[in-house]
Amino acid sequence: MDFYKQLSFTLLTFSVFLFVSGTGDELRYVGCFDVAHSVLSKLHKYFYGLDLNKCVNYCAALNTRQAGIHKSENFCYCGDGIDENSERKDDTLCNISCGQDKPGANRTCGGENVMSLYDNFPTLKPTMVDNNISFLLGTAPEGVRLYRSPDLHKYDTLMSTDTFNDFSSDEVDYHYAKNLGFALADGKIYKSTLTPNSNANSTGPTVIKDDFPIASFAVDWFHDTIYWASRDHSNYSVKSVDLDGGNATTLLKIQTSGTVQCMEVDPYERKLFWIRDRVIETADLSGKNVQSSISDDSEFVLTMTLDLERQQIYYISYHSRMLSSLIITDYNGLKLQQPINIADSTPSFSIGLFGGQLFLCSNGATEYTLFKMNPGNFTEKMFVKAFRVVVQHMKLVHPDLQKPPKSNNLKEIK
Repeated sequence: MDFYKQLSFTLLTFSVFLFVSGTGDELRYVGCFDVAHSVLSKLHKYFYGLDLNKCVNYCAALNTRQAGIHKSENFCYCGDGIDENSERKDDTLCNISCGQDKPGANRTCGGENVMSLYDNFPTLKPTMVDNNISFLLGTAPEGVRLYRSPDLHKYDTLMSTDTFNDFSSDEVDYHYAKNLGFALADGKIYKSTLTPNSNANSTGPTVIKDDFPIASFAVDWFHDTIYWASRDHSNYSVKSVDLDGGNATTLLKIQTSGTVQCMEVDPYERKLFWIRDRVIETADLSGKNVQSSISDDSEFVLTMTLDLERQQIYYISYHSRMLSSLIITDYNGLKLQQPINIADSTPSFSIGLFGGQLFLCSNGATEYTLFKMNPGNFTEKMFVKAFRVVVQHMKLVHPDLQKPPKSNNLKEIK
């Protein structure tokens, strides 16, 4: 498990259904809470001249259930439940009047180092994801899950951690035409189907392994090939095998410094990408034309995804706990626009792109949260779903994501 995920891993035990009614409208008071880590998701925003309506409307627009207001500091907190480590305070400590609230409501908007928390659930609309996208997640401690659109309320467990004899699934990928899902766990690759009913009658996932622990992998659905990086005593080796683990070929060797992760493949341009020591590197699928430092050495790359249609790389560069940037380059590392600061950011460990929408799975203080960002407005994140498990890796699943781009000439591997 990545060190930065270990630092922030917290098991979640419950969602909030506590409220006190009696105000006569849809907004319900939950209680007075500390502001340190109370609301799951840790979405928050500073408002000049904050009032209750601004906070509630902001949280409702994000489709989050709770709205916490700390008026004295002009901060609004949004989320889908209360962290188990939160501390409920005496209601008298939330003693700041909301001021512009409706007459006779007598509602409070926080106090010194405390916030007033309200349940906004009746005003929420079901979360919908367009285009029938599914989300393949490698999780801890629940193994591999496939969440299906449009509402993402249901999921199938494709592989459990009992299968892996390990704590988590570190990376996932799939081959849509073959109905195959793959997971990296305990230094080995596990293969199963994307259909849970098929898994139930099988003897368990097939194991594909190397002589040394595998650090990262990617599935080439066009050439029916798996690429991976494994580390021996002196080097990382990048290898290829068929979908059953046969015909192993060593393509190249790279330095052992840092950790190789987040391998991605463009089978049509015959390019392989990976992050090593928080820098993006690339090579041809033949193992030639290795290029290091696709991203700047000064950047701290957390994750990336490819736009196969435009031959572009989207990646997240991490600056601090509260600031990350979305950066878009071509395959040679040329930046195509200025870095985009992601508002109210928490570190994003997986991203995916489909139909112009960018999906980010971020690690908040106490849970992993899926957001989407729409075309032409990559500065605003829209809340989609909170996952009550640690998400190690995410892949968007859709048949169109594994179809050749319209403009591609399908080069030969040499």
